[in-house]
Amino acid sequence: MIVGGHVKGLELPPAAVIAALLLFYVLLGAIFDTVAAMVLTLPIVYPLIIGMGYDPLWWGVINVVVVELGMITPPFGINVFVLKGMQPETPVTTIFKGVLPFVLGDCLRLAMLATMPVLSLWLPRYLGW
Repeated sequence: MIVGGHVKGLELPPAAVIAALLLFYVLLGAIFDTVAAMVLTLPIVYPLIIGMGYDPLWWGVINVVVVELGMITPPFGINVFVLKGMQPETPVTTIFKGVLPFVLGDCLRLAMLATMPVLSLWLPRYLGW
């Protein structure tokens, strides 16, 4: 609650807070595993998201997407180094070039999900959640 109170004291628009969190999670996803990143940060970020009036289910979808994006984002994408371990003869630069279209596609998907919450909420709403 201390962090949430501090962020509210800054009087930033909610979209700016979300943009800062997305950037933070991309950087965090590049060096941490998905579960570790979420377990460490959600107790702090979740009350902030709820306090700003966002749907927690929407934030859960966004959170997973953005941390997974961080796991393939250069220069520290952890999954790229897993691929390097599986193919030691392939240069890391080649692997990063190979994942670049996926990074761009994931950025587009993240932008769509963040700006149009209905895209990530229609299936749960259809199922009655």
